[in-house]
Amino acid sequence: MLPRIAVIIATYDGRQYLPDCLSSLHAVDYPADRWEIVAVDNASGDGTVEYIRQAFPRVTVLVQDTNTGFAGANNRGLQYALDRGFDYAYLLNQDTVVTPRFLREVQSVAETDVVIAAVQSKLLLYGTAKINSWGNAIHFMGFGYAGGNGMPDAPLTVRDIAYPSGAAVLLRCAVLRQVGLLDGPLFMYHEDLELGWRLWLAGYRCVVAPQSVVYHKYEFSRSVTKWYWMERNRIRVLMTHYRWRTLALLVPAVLVVDGGMICLSIRHGFLRQLLAAHAYFFRPSTWLPLWRRRREVQRLRRVPDREVVKRFVSRIEFQDSPSTGTTRVANIVFGGYWRAVLPLIRW
Repeated sequence: MLPRIAVIIATYDGRQYLPDCLSSLHAVDYPADRWEIVAVDNASGDGTVEYIRQAFPRVTVLVQDTNTGFAGANNRGLQYALDRGFDYAYLLNQDTVVTPRFLREVQSVAETDVVIAAVQSKLLLYGTAKINSWGNAIHFMGFGYAGGNGMPDAPLTVRDIAYPSGAAVLLRCAVLRQVGLLDGPLFMYHEDLELGWRLWLAGYRCVVAPQSVVYHKYEFSRSVTKWYWMERNRIRVLMTHYRWRTLALLVPAVLVVDGGMICLSIRHGFLRQLLAAHAYFFRPSTWLPLWRRRREVQRLRRVPDREVVKRFVSRIEFQDSPSTGTTRVANIVFGGYWRAVLPLIRW
């Protein structure tokens, strides 16, 4: 008998996307009694909830009183799956369109090894034959990016990845019961990176299943608000996931990154958001919860930093960067630094 899967869609003002997304799900090749669509709405104001209930009554709708972000909404859906004994939960963005066998393909890969905790589908840019993500990359300074974004589609094999995109990923519920759900305080950005890194620390694997194809109506966000969440969350994950000795080795790189980010923020108009992100760590109210979170993550550790960081990169590629020239220089500088530091991480 096939495992039970909950497909979880966090919705927020997604009325324009849902006709394509939900219609494609209703053509999925998986037994109807072995899976369920769960939409968790983040207090949308565009009639999203009413539309789903009227047009797709089969979908279970959970309504949030407030917008709890990507992490909060998906955590409610994941808890729903855990409480009802599902074997797997699949996180799916509202701005996606799935192919009929997407669920069978990730499920079949997951079943090959109980150590596989996360299986990402291959994400293609909607309406094209180009990659959106063939598995995401973690820069050793905590930046994350979609691997292969913009590259032509090509045959790929199942392989380990640094972390799976939260836009289209199957998660093993038994592992979530052990390691926990998404880190709720992240709200949005880096939630999938944090979970993928945590899974590797706990001794599990993250892989991509290229035969499972999902199309993504991806748009690079130019909202200045995103820079607050990306920078704050990047630093938070570094502080909770690395060993202290690894962080000490990275201090020179931290200083260079901070200087570079300040210059970049002034040039592109997000200095206020950058300063607010750093100010977060100077508030006394932040310290105890952050320390507790670090202890939770480190208690899960089964794999040393020296093994985990082998999957990290020193380059940022495939991205819609606000400054391509700056990125090129940064890749050269950090490439040399990482080559020098990596052999020193022996713990």
